[in-house]
Amino acid sequence: MSAEAWWIGLVVLALILFFMETQMPGMGVFGLGGAVCLVVGAFMLSGGNPAVVGGAAIISAGTLALTVKAIFEARRAGRYASPTDPKRLIGQIGTATTALNPRGSVLIAGEQWTALADSGKPVAVGERVIILEVEGLVLKVFKADED
Repeated sequence: MSAEAWWIGLVVLALILFFMETQMPGMGVFGLGGAVCLVVGAFMLSGGNPAVVGGAAIISAGTLALTVKAIFEARRAGRYASPTDPKRLIGQIGTATTALNPRGSVLIAGEQWTALADSGKPVAVGERVIILEVEGLVLKVFKADED
């Protein structure tokens, strides 16, 4: 197999690695490997032609920049609670839609939830409650006007 075939193989491998980075984003390993393969393959294929190597370097730098940006955004997104996580409701104020004696329903954030009055005292329909704890899909609440 000729040397040119190996260098063309490096460029093709770079494209495959870039594609894999978009499909299986992780820690940027595929993107980094693709950038290295592209620059080395372009350098060897072109015989060191500055225009070709420069173009490959620009493409690699852009791909690496996008990969690094995606990694930082993924890490930042991981710090925030999921909008579907019930734990986000702790400390929120809701309204009893049925009497809680001690179990009933509350409306909070536009959603109907099963609730359990934590103090054991009944909560009347329409009274405001504060979410104290979440156990599965049941909220432990207490009256908002209680101390």
